[in-house]
Amino acid sequence: MDSGDFTAFFRDVQPALVRYVTRMSDPDTAQDVVSDTMATMWGKDLPAPTTEIEWRQTRSLAYRVAEGHLRNRRRGDRRRDALAQKIRLTTTPESAVEPDLADGVFTGGEALDRLAALRPTDRDVIALVVDGFSLAEIAAILDCSVAAVKMRALRARKNLRTVLGREVHHVDE
Repeated sequence: MDSGDFTAFFRDVQPALVRYVTRMSDPDTAQDVVSDTMATMWGKDLPAPTTEIEWRQTRSLAYRVAEGHLRNRRRGDRRRDALAQKIRLTTTPESAVEPDLADGVFTGGEALDRLAALRPTDRDVIALVVDGFSLAEIAAILDCSVAAVKMRALRARKNLRTVLGREVHHVDE
């Protein structure tokens, strides 16, 4: 179908398809499923229906595709719910994740106010270093060279020293 034929198909089928899927799910899920369905139909590069029979077959295909997307969505929801339940059952207060030093630095008080005084690029580098990334890993994350990260880290340490008023130790690669 060319874009004009698909537009006509979309206008004809989409409202009824939304109603159909909404009867089997919630309205937000229906909108997502129908959007995925129409994207799939467009990607199939189907011939434009010229007869009433071809039109009905194409519309029927859209409903089958929507059914498949809805089944996939439900299957994913079930897997996600089962995993969440498993996590809830296996996680106790004793096994909960302990707060990290970085969490304390970045979540409150005077230190956060001081970090806010730094430029965003300095904060990014410092946050990634505190999270334990090497300079090479930071370069990959920030999509720049290792040399650029080294320069940013030097500048960030210098600026952090100024803000904190004390010595900041060198970061190894």
